[in-house]
Amino acid sequence: STIHWKSIDFPETIIGLLWAEGVVAEIIIFQYSGAIIKYIRPIMLIVLGGIAGVIRWTIMGYTDALVALVIAQALHGLTFGATHLGAIHYISDTIPPNLSATAQSLLSAVVMGVAIGITTMVSGALYGAIGSQAYFSMTAISAVGTLLGLALYVQVQQDKIRRWNIYILP
Repeated sequence: STIHWKSIDFPETIIGLLWAEGVVAEIIIFQYSGAIIKYIRPIMLIVLGGIAGVIRWTIMGYTDALVALVIAQALHGLTFGATHLGAIHYISDTIPPNLSATAQSLLSAVVMGVAIGITTMVSGALYGAIGSQAYFSMTAISAVGTLLGLALYVQVQQDKIRRWNIYILP
């Protein structure tokens, strides 16, 4: 984003403020995470993060209007914050305590290491080839993540129904 924003002559102050806004949005999500998790289940936080990603990256692919970018950067609170919060709580809720640290380490290694490393390398090549249209690849990744989150939600609901039927039906 910084490279693109510099290429369209955004001042470094504006670029810094856009980055800071995303971090502040993330901090706000984590500040209120206790209240949020009471009302939104972990899987739905993951889905919400995916939907926000689709919106965010689509905005960034279509326009360089500062007002739109301010909205898109605010969505970072959901694209990263809600997704991470949902994933950590999902692990906490479903993985046995003796394996929780291992599961969280794997999540961190795969998401913060492998996935970000690969997408960073690919995004550089994509940006070189198609400019800001490269943001649409992130839209696609967010859409896939949203669909996977919804599939997990459906599976969990079906498992609950099966367990309920076992207890109710003879």
